[in-house]
Amino acid sequence: MSRPQSDKPLIPLTDLPVPKDLAGLLGYVGGARFVALIPGGPMLELTDGRVDMEGEGEVWRLYAAHPAVRAVLGTMDGSGGERLLLDRQLGTVHRGASGLIERFLKEQWLRHTQAQDYDSTGQFERTLDGLQKAVELMGDTSLQARLDRKEMQHRRVEAMKTWLAELA
Repeated sequence: MSRPQSDKPLIPLTDLPVPKDLAGLLGYVGGARFVALIPGGPMLELTDGRVDMEGEGEVWRLYAAHPAVRAVLGTMDGSGGERLLLDRQLGTVHRGASGLIERFLKEQWLRHTQAQDYDSTGQFERTLDGLQKAVELMGDTSLQARLDRKEMQHRRVEAMKTWLAELA
């Protein structure tokens, strides 16, 4: 008898090549250690358990299409109830059921809140500041803000292309 998908453990994807700042290249601006990557066709959603955001779809498509990445991920499109969990500190990725990863992300914040009294680095405040700036930038519809977003997207795409070329 097989276990329900939500009870299956996280599977480390040890053969998956991961660029140094994959989360940043995909558009994540927060400070959480763990971030879920949820592919859905040409789109990508990112969540750290508190904030959900649309990721850089073009960067994701470039990454997922690379033969070394595709060999590990296959044609993961999010429809099978699986997600990827990125450990930004270690640069590792695990695959798991969406429910399991959601619980893991929520626990990350519970642990972080409990340790807050001992955090003298101000990481929590920096995370909130970064998210606030991102929200302000996304909500700004001025021509300059749109140009700034396009420029950032272009830089992320070019950085991924460079990393992929070095991987080959």
